Formats: sequence, structure tokens, C-alpha cells
Amino acid sequence: MTETRGHCKGCGGPVLWVRTEASGAWLSLDPEPVAEGNVVLVKGKAHVLNKAELAPPGLLDSLLPGSPPPGPRYVPHRATCTNWPASNKR
Repeated sequence: MTETRGHCKGCGGPVLWVRTEASGAWLSLDPEPVAEGNVVLVKGKAHVLNKAELAPPGLLDSLLPGSPPPGPRYVPHRATCTNWPASNKR
């Protein structure tokens, strides 16, 4: 896997740095998987789940077939950081 463990400059908490599947940009994730996460690691890269992949199984099958990649789900660290740097906020 192409992941690096580190610490957040804002809160000092642990983070997992991974490259995104789409652009190759670095994304910080909370290092522990959670059921409500919206990011899965696919071949070492962060895949952000889309609305169809986040829907309960079967709900959107007739409209948007497909299932999310398997594996643990993670949350981007900016969603849980208690002191996210202002320069990084969108």
C-alpha cells in the first residue's frame, strides 16, 4: 500500500496519508476504519464513495447499478479534526 502514517498539524492526532484514486492528491484519513466512512482503499489508493455506493444495497440498483468496493471504510480527517487549519478549510 502507498500510505504514510503521520500526525495532524492542527490537532496533533494520528492520520493516515494516502493518494486519491482520481487525482493522485494526498488525502489525510482518520487511521481507524468506521462503519459510516465514505472512503475505501483500493490497491492502496483512496476511493471516495459516490452517492450510489453509499446507498443501502438494493435501493438504487435499478437507477445506478454497481456496488461499492469492498473493505474497511475511513473518514477524511478534516471531518473530525478539532483544530483544522483555517488555510485548509473550504
